[in-house]
Amino acid sequence: MQVRIKEIRKNFGDTLQSLAHKIDYDYSNLSKVERGIYTPSLELLYKIADVYNIEITDLLCQSHLHDKKNVSLEQQNTSEKYLLSLEPV
Repeated sequence: MQVRIKEIRKNFGDTLQSLAHKIDYDYSNLSKVERGIYTPSLELLYKIADVYNIEITDLLCQSHLHDKKNVSLEQQNTSEKYLLSLEPV
């Protein structure tokens, strides 16, 4: 499971140690969660979401999935590829 803890933490200006302190969690284990070595518990995700006043889904989804421009461009590129494949050679 890929989580966006590091990205969100940095957006809020926190260091690994400061977030770990806010959620009462060992910073070395939090680092392992950020690097994908450990899988975060739901309890940990809820604590982080609570600190930043965000939804837990914001921690689980990649930021580009929320960007309507990127979704639009991806859909447009898919359509273009499809139309190109219909052209006779």
